[in-house]
Amino acid sequence: MADNKQVPVNTSDVIEAAEAKAAADKDTEQEKAEKKRADLESKLKSGDALVDLLKTHMEKPTPQTPVGFPVLDYALGDGLDAGGLPPGLITLGAIPSLGKTAFVLQMADYMVEHGNNVLMIALEMSPLELTARSISRLTAIDLAREELQGDYPRALSAKGVRLYQARREKKYAPQNQSDTEYRRVMDERLEAAITRYRERIAPHTFFYSPENLIPASGVRELVEKFADVHGKPPVVILDYIQILCPEAGKERNTEKQNMDAAALTLKHISRDYKIPVLCVSSFNRMNYNEPVSMESFKESGGIEYSSDAVIGMQLYGTGFYNSKRGKTLDIDLEKGRNPRRVQARILKNRDGITGRFINLEYFPAVNLFQEVSKHPEKKFRDAPEHWKADPPAYKEASEDDAVDISAIIEAPAKREKKVTLHRK
Repeated sequence: MADNKQVPVNTSDVIEAAEAKAAADKDTEQEKAEKKRADLESKLKSGDALVDLLKTHMEKPTPQTPVGFPVLDYALGDGLDAGGLPPGLITLGAIPSLGKTAFVLQMADYMVEHGNNVLMIALEMSPLELTARSISRLTAIDLAREELQGDYPRALSAKGVRLYQARREKKYAPQNQSDTEYRRVMDERLEAAITRYRERIAPHTFFYSPENLIPASGVRELVEKFADVHGKPPVVILDYIQILCPEAGKERNTEKQNMDAAALTLKHISRDYKIPVLCVSSFNRMNYNEPVSMESFKESGGIEYSSDAVIGMQLYGTGFYNSKRGKTLDIDLEKGRNPRRVQARILKNRDGITGRFINLEYFPAVNLFQEVSKHPEKKFRDAPEHWKADPPAYKEASEDDAVDISAIIEAPAKREKKVTLHRK
C-alpha cells in the first residue's frame, strides 16, 4: 500500500527560490537589453563621438594630393589651398585615344616626385610601355611649345626611347637634322631623362600588370599587402575600370551590375585607407559627339554615385554644333593636331566647384600635357585666343553622329553673332 504521508513545505524556501528565479530572469533580460544596446552602438555613431573624431581629424587631416596641374588642382579643392586629388574615388573618362593614360601617368610621376608612393594597376598597357612614355615626356618637359610641334619635335617619343639604341647604330636622324648633332642632343636628353626617372620616380612607382584580369576585391588585397610591407597605403591608379573582371560567383550579372559593384568596392577602399583611388573610364560610343557629361561614362550609374570626383575630357569643339544643324566635330582630324586641344571638365566634386573647364594642350608624340588655362572656365567655348583663331574642324553629320543636344548647347547659328567669346 502506497505511503501518502505529506512532506511539510517550508514557506521561506519557496519564497527564496521564487525570488532567486525572478532575479535570474531579470539578469537575463538585462543581459539581453545590454547586448542589443551594444550591438546597436557598434553599428551607429553618436554625435558626441563624431565631434571627438572630427577634432582628432582636424589636428592631423588627410591632405589632398596635388597632381601637377595647378588649375585642375585648384578646381578640385575648395579655393583655400592648392587642392588636388581628395582621399576618395576619382574617375576620369574620355573617348578612345584622347590621352587618358598619358594624362594620369603624368599625374602619377608628379605625385611620386613630391613624396607619394603610387601603385599603378595597368590592365591595358604593359609597365615597359608606360615607363617608356614617362621617359619620353622627361626628354621634352623643358622645351618651348614651338620645339614640340612639327613632324620632328626636339625630344623622343615612347617608341623612340624603346628603339633609340637600334636607330643610333643605324645612324638614323630626321632628314632636316644632321646625324651627329641629332645624336648629341638626344644622347644628352635621354641620359638626363633616365637619370631623373631612376632617381626621383622609379623608387616610389609600382606597377601591377596581371596575366589574368582581377576583380575589384583584388585591388583591395594589393593595397592591403602594400600597406603592410611599406608602412602606408599608396595612391592607386587603375587603368581602366571597365577591364576589371566580375567577382567570383557574379559572372552572370549584367555589365551594369558588375560595374556598380566594382565602383562601390573601390570607393570603400579609398575610404578605408584614406587614399585617392584614380580610375580611368571609357565613354559610351553614343556620347562621342556630345559635350562631356555624366551620361558619357560607360555604365555610369555606379561611377556617378560612388565617385567623390568625376572628370570628363573632350576635344575642343565638341558640342559646338548638333545633328539638327547638320555638322559634327571631325574627331579624327582634331586628334591629329599637334598639340591636341583638350578640355577637362569637373562633372562632380564633393568639396569644390563643378561644371568648369580646364583647357589643356597635349603633345601626343612626347606624351606631354600642358595647361593653357589660367583659371577654370565656365563655358566650353571659353578658350585661349590662339584656339579661337583656329576654329575646330567639322564634317557633315551622318546617321551615326546624330544626337540631339539642343538643350545643353548654346543658341542656333542665327543668334551666334550676339555671343561674345571674350572675357569681360
